[in-house]
Amino acid sequence: MELIRDLRNNGIVILAKVATLTLVALSLYSYGTFVQSTSLAVDNGLSRTADVDVYTLIDQFTGDPAGFERFRASPERLDELAAFVEDLDDEPGIRFVSAYDQPLPVTHFRGDERFDVGYGTEYAMRGEYADESGRVVRDLKSIQMNQSAFEFAGLRVVAGAVPDWGAVDYTAPSVPVLLGADYDGVYDVGDTFDGSLLFRDLTFEVRGFVAPDSTMYFRGDVNHFVDDAVIVPYPKALASLIDTDQTFAGMLEFQMLNADLAVNRRLTIDDVLARLDHLSDATGFTDYSLTGVPTYFVQLSQVRRLVQDNVALLSAILVLLVIAAAVGIGFVNTRLAERRRRVSTAHWLVGRDRRSLVFRFIPSFLLEQVVALITFVVGCALLPNQHGYPFVAVLVFLLVWMAGDALAQRHALVSCTDDSRKASL
Repeated sequence: MELIRDLRNNGIVILAKVATLTLVALSLYSYGTFVQSTSLAVDNGLSRTADVDVYTLIDQFTGDPAGFERFRASPERLDELAAFVEDLDDEPGIRFVSAYDQPLPVTHFRGDERFDVGYGTEYAMRGEYADESGRVVRDLKSIQMNQSAFEFAGLRVVAGAVPDWGAVDYTAPSVPVLLGADYDGVYDVGDTFDGSLLFRDLTFEVRGFVAPDSTMYFRGDVNHFVDDAVIVPYPKALASLIDTDQTFAGMLEFQMLNADLAVNRRLTIDDVLARLDHLSDATGFTDYSLTGVPTYFVQLSQVRRLVQDNVALLSAILVLLVIAAAVGIGFVNTRLAERRRRVSTAHWLVGRDRRSLVFRFIPSFLLEQVVALITFVVGCALLPNQHGYPFVAVLVFLLVWMAGDALAQRHALVSCTDDSRKASL
């Protein structure tokens, strides 16, 4: 009965207190996930003094679909392109960093919408849909990459094993894949699932999981996360694909060609062009261009500084927020004690002691804490940035805060009772 009476009299004040505490907890959690992600990014990627310049290699068929189709219709031209791509991957001083984010349609997907290509991106959420053959599929976030891109990104496998890139064969019964850390609990190492890549039906076998908060350099983004992506290895040998599926091979080869070249900074742009010209003469493939010459090292330095400055700024803001919340909740506790003074005075006048008075209000104290905890947990589940360590840390912080708050409320309640006693004497 006392709980209902207390809620009727002080419900709005209690609600304001719960909202303040929940806001502080969610802010700390968001800050924790940001710090964890950026710290790992700095440690894994942004701190690497990669002494390279990154150039972009593209084909020359942009705006010429007819020429593109003529090229793909010729097995001889595709053989030339395959040889160019394979030889470029072995060129000393140049890393052929080939990666592409072609969505991966998968049937009977076990996960939820978090892995949809449109979730949290500029793409529209399509969800599950029927493809051309009538199968129900979901387009998953996916990164296809060669071994150089995997190693250049410094990606690490924490469960399972790294696929043998030399043994990757898209004509085999299954294609090995790696999954981002968010897939933990959705699939296990050794599981298979069916899907398609560039309209070719394939069976994918899970070989391992990459470390949480893994990032890579992708299309000018030095901090592209792959936690929710399927990583599909590119094959090293392409000639066999041309014989079995020329259409698929043509699309795949051009996808692989449009890549980044991580070049040792001792090599000038003239050196790079000379190397490419030599490969072109040797293989017969000439339909390429080199565009944009961003300095990767400079980009890393700038992003690293930006990340560190943001962490310092957010830390200062969070400290001020916690202090303000502590002061505000302290004021609210004093206000609640004042509003409960009449009940506590009546309690004392009938001869009951402080202990029984405190026990009378324990349900109200617990209700505040439970509602705040539940709201925090639900809020974390709804946020896109979900990390275990920050969640546990904030949960511990909340429990300590709540224990201190309970003691503070007890003190304020007893103080009001003491004031009432003095006034009545």
